[in-house]
Amino acid sequence: MGEKARSMGFKMEDPGLPGTFIFAFGIKSTSFERSTNMVDTTVPDADDPSLPINKTVRPGMKELSIEGDGLFQDHITYQTINAAYEGQNALVGKLLVPGLGEFTCAAGWHINKLSLSGDMEDDLAMSIGFEPAGQYVFTAEA
Repeated sequence: MGEKARSMGFKMEDPGLPGTFIFAFGIKSTSFERSTNMVDTTVPDADDPSLPINKTVRPGMKELSIEGDGLFQDHITYQTINAAYEGQNALVGKLLVPGLGEFTCAAGWHINKLSLSGDMEDDLAMSIGFEPAGQYVFTAEA
């Protein structure tokens, strides 16, 4: 049995208590993508260039990108995230992926997409996209 996607979430650093993380939002539907660009390291045979060339590669740049829809924990959280988006500032936080672990980035996370939607009687829903602003660290779930 797999993990429920609704459990994916994001904790942000508490603006009033640096170093303390609070739950910011849960992601109901998500796209969580990790990829590695491959660097071509192919070199023809130096002794006999007429031999067939076999392509060789090595891992290059890693990429992590998250998009999802969900609900903010509260109004203060929304204001903090909106301020980071509008100011083009990285938001310090941790991505929680159920069954996998936690992704942290000391440089923070850049929000590249933020939209809001909802009906008059429902909670305000959000759609968000973000990527690490620097080197990220993965900690496997115990």
